[in-house]
Amino acid sequence: MNIGRKLWVYWRKRPYGRKLASQVADALGQLHYDHVDYCGTGFFHRARGYIYDHVYDGYPVFETPGGSKEAIAVFPDRASFVDWLSEQSDWSLSGRDQDNPWYFDNQRITRARLKGLLAGQNPRV
Repeated sequence: MNIGRKLWVYWRKRPYGRKLASQVADALGQLHYDHVDYCGTGFFHRARGYIYDHVYDGYPVFETPGGSKEAIAVFPDRASFVDWLSEQSDWSLSGRDQDNPWYFDNQRITRARLKGLLAGQNPRV
């Protein structure tokens, strides 16, 4: 493995940390893509807490008629969401834990998207 590849893997596996996670929790309404068909994964802040789920046609699966009533993860409060998100990384949220490689890095949550949210950029591509 060359040095460039090692640095890339290191960067992708670097946890987001508490500072970024706290800022995201405070700024979050929703972060997801909004277009036809599969839109990757997204974060949503709802009455029931902070939610991480797949998104289809711009809607989280747990809110779509006939969709799964269970999200990928639900965090009932800010503290639990921040604890979890602070330990995540581009690698852990990349979808590489899925059996189907089609999900790998397919419109996933990344550090760049989190920082874009904080900068007021929430593209609805």
